[in-house]
Amino acid sequence: LVGDAAGLAFAASGEGIGPAIVSGRLAAEAILDAGGESDERSLRAYARGLEEVLGPVATRRTLPASLARLAGATLLSSPWPSVLLR
Repeated sequence: LVGDAAGLAFAASGEGIGPAIVSGRLAAEAILDAGGESDERSLRAYARGLEEVLGPVATRRTLPASLARLAGATLLSSPWPSVLLR
């Protein structure tokens, strides 16, 4: 996952374009460096790169994990996505 799908928007501002660009670049580099391998070990460079550039996951998230899961489940189960896709 990259960008907003990976929850990489900055907590303080909600800005996500910068992290999306960085994570996309890091993902592409990790895929190319993996040389066609798709196992966890080969792609671990992506997670390390995210942490080096954007900081540890714990500092990026402001909501407790349980609250974040609840909010995500609520949003994904609502009818608003289907309204937007019409």
